[in-house]
Amino acid sequence: MDFRRLFELFDYQQSDRPLSSALARPEGRKWKRYSSAECKRIVQQLSLGFLAHGLARGERVVILADQNSPAWIFCDMALQQAGAVVVPLHPANHGTNLEAILREVAPALLIAQTADLLRDYLSPQSVRDLPRGAVLLQPAPDYRHWEELMLEVEPEQEERLQALRAVIHEDDLATIIYTSGTQGRPKGVMLSHKNLVSNIKACLAVLPLRPGERVLSYLPYSHVFERTVLYVYLAAGASVYVLPDAHPLETALPAVRPHYFTAVPRVLERMKELMLERAGSRSGLLRRLVHWAVRIGERVRTAGPAPGV
Repeated sequence: MDFRRLFELFDYQQSDRPLSSALARPEGRKWKRYSSAECKRIVQQLSLGFLAHGLARGERVVILADQNSPAWIFCDMALQQAGAVVVPLHPANHGTNLEAILREVAPALLIAQTADLLRDYLSPQSVRDLPRGAVLLQPAPDYRHWEELMLEVEPEQEERLQALRAVIHEDDLATIIYTSGTQGRPKGVMLSHKNLVSNIKACLAVLPLRPGERVLSYLPYSHVFERTVLYVYLAAGASVYVLPDAHPLETALPAVRPHYFTAVPRVLERMKELMLERAGSRSGLLRRLVHWAVRIGERVRTAGPAPGV
């Protein structure tokens, strides 16, 4: 099968290249894994829960999170196939502008990482004014947890969901991405399913990523870069190891041994600094090996981009 809308990615993966570990998240010293079939089932159950919660097609839903998680991904997909428009926000980028963005977006529902984020960044009145209230990705008293919304998929409900999916066109609005506001007031960028799917397929044509290869994902999904990369991973059939943020990267890299991960320059600079710092305290041979490897890397960098890049 092909895919034309973002919420079809788990269907596409399940039919084309089903994985026993499509998504994984750290759980203590181990990884909690979700197969392609489990991901698809959770998204279905969650979509039905959002619909039972009163969500209607075309309504906007804000996801306010400062950490990545499979739950974020499940909510994103479930909302889209229920016909909602997802508006991801990161408090570090939008903190002082959150109230203004909420007024502009007028969301029906807000999904927050924690209760603390709601208390720290939004007024109680803003939360009370939400028609469908607030749901949390991490459990806390007085709020519904996302898993509590999940419903068993009965035949009649499955038919209702399939009917909703059928009328969502690839040109329909899928998401609104807000800029960080460094050049003035944040502005919302409206993107359709087709906008993002075309980017995904363009990346798949040039990225040498094979089904089953491991990738690390830690940059925030509120940014269109990592969110698009995530969709590319899912479409390629990669096993996505989702980190809550960059902090556990140092231990996750040797544990997962990923084939790929995306990064921002500062993260790579910091990795180099730490490597040189630690090499300075090691034996002469190891120190020389590290500095030799750095010189080789710099030589490759100055030789120009790799073919096809």
